[in-house]
Amino acid sequence: MDRLSLDCLLPGSSLTPSQGRSDLAPPTISDTLLTPLVTAFQASYPNVRVQILVTDRVIDHIAEGIDLAFRIGPLKDSSLLARKILTYRRQLVANPDYLKTRKPPEAPKDLLEHRLLAFWRRGIETSWTFVHRDRGGRETITFQPYLTMNDFAGLAPALLAGGGIGELPPVVQPELVRQGRLVEVMPDWRFPTWDLSLVHLGNRHIPKPCRLFKEFAAQTAPTLFPDLPR
Repeated sequence: MDRLSLDCLLPGSSLTPSQGRSDLAPPTISDTLLTPLVTAFQASYPNVRVQILVTDRVIDHIAEGIDLAFRIGPLKDSSLLARKILTYRRQLVANPDYLKTRKPPEAPKDLLEHRLLAFWRRGIETSWTFVHRDRGGRETITFQPYLTMNDFAGLAPALLAGGGIGELPPVVQPELVRQGRLVEVMPDWRFPTWDLSLVHLGNRHIPKPCRLFKEFAAQTAPTLFPDLPR
């Protein structure tokens, strides 16, 4: 029986070569993207065992047996080859009841008057960069979050509870925005888009199960999220 290993990386994490059969994927997409992909893949290829590692730390492909990785953001390692799976932007969202108690922001600087919930990227301060939908201008704000956490799935309940305004990728609990339980804030100012890719070392042989999964993921992932904001 063949083996396939999966792992999840956040922006800024890095990879080094691997000799196993593995994939990497970013934390907080395991329930909405990774698990549906893997279960559908195993339904088509029942003889493939899958191992999944979810992490935001630096990965050594050789030492940890990783062949494929889901990676968010641009690649800085030229030895890696990428296959784009999805393109999307994070959304700035809040509970509608929270917005009833405070003046909704109209520009990025207005956010500094609100409680802000952010993904923890190390350090005390967080920076958000926004691009205007029509004018194309860019603005960046730097702040100390009211709440920060290295798990978007954990931030979602805090946003639902009216904790403030925060960032949330549309691949994390997308039903919250679809059902109106969270609403997009300041829609004319948007986070830049990100690519979610499957990456592997370009100088090593990729086993057949990994090649099959890479193609399967590229074809299937867009069907799981047909209306991603960009």
